[in-house]
Amino acid sequence: MDTVNANASFDLSHQLRNYGAKDPNFAWNPGARWVLGVSGGLDSVVLLDLLARFQPEFQWHLLIAHCHHGLRGEAADKDAAFVQRLAESKNLPFKLGNEPFAQNQTSNGRESIEMAARRMRHVFLARTARDWNADAIVLAHHADDQLELVFLRLFRGAGGLGLGGMQRKSPSPADLTLPILRPLLDFRRVDLLAHAQTHHLEYREDASNLDLSIPRNRWRHAVLPDLRRQFGSGWESAVLRSVDLVRTEAACIRQLALDWVNGQEQRPDWDTLHTALQRAVLREQWLKLGQTDEFAPVEWLRQNPGQPWTTAPNERYVQKHGIVSLLPVTDPHSQDFNTQSWSVNELTNTGSVRCDDRVLFWTRTRCDPNAVEEARRITRSGTEILIDAQTVSVPLTIRYWQPGDRYQPLGLEQPVKLQDWFTNKKVPTHERRQRLIVVDPDGTLIWVEGQPPAHSSRIRPSTKELLHLQIQGESGI
Repeated sequence: MDTVNANASFDLSHQLRNYGAKDPNFAWNPGARWVLGVSGGLDSVVLLDLLARFQPEFQWHLLIAHCHHGLRGEAADKDAAFVQRLAESKNLPFKLGNEPFAQNQTSNGRESIEMAARRMRHVFLARTARDWNADAIVLAHHADDQLELVFLRLFRGAGGLGLGGMQRKSPSPADLTLPILRPLLDFRRVDLLAHAQTHHLEYREDASNLDLSIPRNRWRHAVLPDLRRQFGSGWESAVLRSVDLVRTEAACIRQLALDWVNGQEQRPDWDTLHTALQRAVLREQWLKLGQTDEFAPVEWLRQNPGQPWTTAPNERYVQKHGIVSLLPVTDPHSQDFNTQSWSVNELTNTGSVRCDDRVLFWTRTRCDPNAVEEARRITRSGTEILIDAQTVSVPLTIRYWQPGDRYQPLGLEQPVKLQDWFTNKKVPTHERRQRLIVVDPDGTLIWVEGQPPAHSSRIRPSTKELLHLQIQGESGI
């Protein structure tokens, strides 16, 4: 294990208490329900120890969650067993997520194994938090993690939001309604190490953290130590102060951008906006359209009003007076798509609408404790779903697949092209245009027949009313 000079030790419990008392993003709420992501390494073991020390006073409900990808064989098995014993020693409930990793889970090769595994961990933690009705997910990121992340993003060409690093409180990327808390983000790794040695805490060492082929590990074990040798350690605090400044300023610009996007008649003229604000306005719209966070398309749209940016043969986006829109499809094969549609103007307690030779039925009921499990059960049939009625607006449109459709199924971090989703799920080509689709007034695809419901319509701990949708008749499934 690592060693640290005893002089670096201080009362981390006292420091954390002061931090929690003054920071509005991390309130010491008595009785809070938290899911703690624990890998078994130094950082998460220290976090667990600290929160367990405060638990009797604040009456927190803590659940220990550990994600097992099966990537490191016997070592990963031992990590899982270690975390389970740790939870048992503190009389805390334990949830093991067996999330076996496959190469095809790296978003068609566009992300590394490490990034794909991280995405799967977030999905597991969010699912665990929802099932346990947790108030938040708590992770052990610290100031050294922040430094590594910011430098990685700097060399990739990130903007203000990216260079602002992690926040003490932010939405889960797998569920925007679930907050992630990072109570150790202001503390250095040496502080965590001192706490572990002072209290004789055991923890696991992940050998893969020494693999210098992984960019983050190169920064951790080669680049940053060399900077410390060259310039001492004072620069780290200066960089972290800059990160905090950039983060707050970027958040301010983002809020101004959202105000402009949502302001309609009251917003200032597009041409009068500062360049930074124009970019932020276009970025927010670009992300809402289901695109990835990239500089090139946003800057093209800003500098070339009226000129399309093409993302796929049938997808061309254009910016006029600050508004980004999808151009109508001019593909000569577009007539192959069925353009029929049907509307539901009022969602009564029960009802139905005929769609060709099929019928869509709906029923509204009060939520009960078994709703999540029931939703999973009926979704497997492919012809029915159970969702949060409060997330659905009228008029609903029922139609078939159209070019440019994007879909964000349950558990997915962002929308994807429906065509890509069909391909990934191996839906036969001749069936794709027979699947009925339920669409919200704002264009969000709530449900694609045969697939899970939209992530935005999932059942949450706050759900009070359920909407049961079912398709009966001859379908393409």
